[in-house]
Amino acid sequence: MNIININTNDFEINNENCKIIINNDEVNLRINGNSTIYDFNECDNLKLKIDVLENSSLNYYMFSNNKFKNKIIEINNYENSITNFNYSFINNDSCKLIINNNITKNNIKSNIRVRGVALENATAIIDSNGRVTEKTLNNEFNEDLRGLNLENGFIKINPNMFIDSNDVIANHNSTIGNINKDYLFYLNSKGIENNAAKRLIISGFLKSILNSDMNEIIDKNN
Repeated sequence: MNIININTNDFEINNENCKIIINNDEVNLRINGNSTIYDFNECDNLKLKIDVLENSSLNYYMFSNNKFKNKIIEINNYENSITNFNYSFINNDSCKLIINNNITKNNIKSNIRVRGVALENATAIIDSNGRVTEKTLNNEFNEDLRGLNLENGFIKINPNMFIDSNDVIANHNSTIGNINKDYLFYLNSKGIENNAAKRLIISGFLKSILNSDMNEIIDKNN
């Protein structure tokens, strides 16, 4: 797998299967062709714009471990494009994530999936805004946002869909909860002590939307 350091505000990725390291607080990323990106993101504050160009496809996997305060991610989907954006994070402080997903062309499939964990007294706000403009045709937009609270952690999810087209399939799911006591009981019954069982549940939750290559990166960094 290639490793790409991004040190400029504008960068284009062409047909890559790569891990990226973002070193700027503001980046405009253009995706040309078919690419898979792994982003073990350590930016405290980040404004990331992703343009998925015409006839291109993107699988983007992002993970943050207690590393951010504010992230604004804007995704612009061009004609005949496919975007799968997956972001898992765990935070022990206050943070805010804003995702703006824009569908302004035709024949687009765009999926947004987020898994967030708020530790201890952390507060995490997730705003996800999907826009499908009028007179666009044959588009599909799916949004799946889930939060997990630990101890006195607090997650708030604001899922917003602004649909101005009649020719679109649009679905969204949003859930927030605590660790399932039945899962804990089952793992305890197998001889796994409480803290280790919680770590397993949290790990499974975060990894559920990431692929095996990204999960391997996470395991190596934790």
